[in-house]
Amino acid sequence: MRITEKHIRLHARVYDPAGKLIHWVDQNRIGDKEVVTIFSTIPGSYQVIVGWNFEPPLSGDYTITLQSVEKAGKDAVQKTRQLFEGWYLPDAPGAALLVIKNGKPVLKICRGMADLEAGIPIQSHSLFEMASCSKQFTGYAIAMLADQQKVSLQENIRTYIPEMPVYSNPITIAQLAGHTSGIRNIDDLQYAGFSHLDRTTLPICLNFAYAQKKLLFTPGDRFNYSNNNYNLLAELVSRATGTPFAEWCQTNIFQPLGMKNILFKAEVGQVIPHAVKSYQGTESGYREQMNNWGAVGASCVMSSLDDLEKWLLHLENKNSMSAGLASLLSTPTKLNNGRLNNYVFGNYINTQKSGQTEIMHLGLVLGYRTALYRYPEEGLCIAY
Repeated sequence: MRITEKHIRLHARVYDPAGKLIHWVDQNRIGDKEVVTIFSTIPGSYQVIVGWNFEPPLSGDYTITLQSVEKAGKDAVQKTRQLFEGWYLPDAPGAALLVIKNGKPVLKICRGMADLEAGIPIQSHSLFEMASCSKQFTGYAIAMLADQQKVSLQENIRTYIPEMPVYSNPITIAQLAGHTSGIRNIDDLQYAGFSHLDRTTLPICLNFAYAQKKLLFTPGDRFNYSNNNYNLLAELVSRATGTPFAEWCQTNIFQPLGMKNILFKAEVGQVIPHAVKSYQGTESGYREQMNNWGAVGASCVMSSLDDLEKWLLHLENKNSMSAGLASLLSTPTKLNNGRLNNYVFGNYINTQKSGQTEIMHLGLVLGYRTALYRYPEEGLCIAY
């Protein structure tokens, strides 16, 4: 069931035949839709109540469409496909999903349009903006250089970037990689009137870092997520290797892994073949959103689902990299007080209640949403 919020913000509540609330849906805003999916083995009448979401305007139009009624899939793969196809329509902005189990893809699906104006559908070779999921490629680059002893993780970053201020407690490369440097986030410029739609380049981000005479805290004291940490790491790779960061990643990471449809977008406005466009839902339809973020390191990887498959399989196969690199990518670091920091070279390493390990990162910029998950004990990888 699809509820299109034409002129009013809504939510939906789903009740089972016994009157028990089983689902509350409130995902999107005016101009978009709420998708209500019911999986059940209990026969009877289900009630869907649409309600106002307590945001202006107080009244407006909406439509409800019963999209499909079908038997639930027999297994998790079939049910996942049903959910995915329920969320995305063939003629609207869409998505791509990959599920790998024990080294083999068990679900690989694309749905919707990459370019509405040109009528180009999303395919497995279409390139999506990875947003903050890009950080794991930057982290991998730093870990690789450290494993090859071309940089030391405990080095003062001013060894490579002397434009940074002199602090009483120097910032190390490891502290940039773990978000424990104390450097403010470039996103904080919004408090000075800047917008996420403004043109943002690597020099702008670097100059913002160079101007920080005082840090938020003593480096290593605590975790504070900052895109500037990974912008600085990209610059550090360039200076340590003498090669532009995007070019270095192509030569040393992407090409050796056979990843042909992936790159770091080095410039705002760069023409990228097969790129998926970003859209925003409005009351009158979809509007294209221009991505003016061009600061490599923290973001700006454009990748296809095909290449993410190669990437995830590489990370899961410890025999495909040196033992030292594998150890760096999977070992949490410590804060000054001895507590573990679970942010490791561009990924969060979490321990679930079941005791299983989860390695993940999310990405968000404009209309793009990305997610990469790995569950090593389950042999499970997910790219969205």
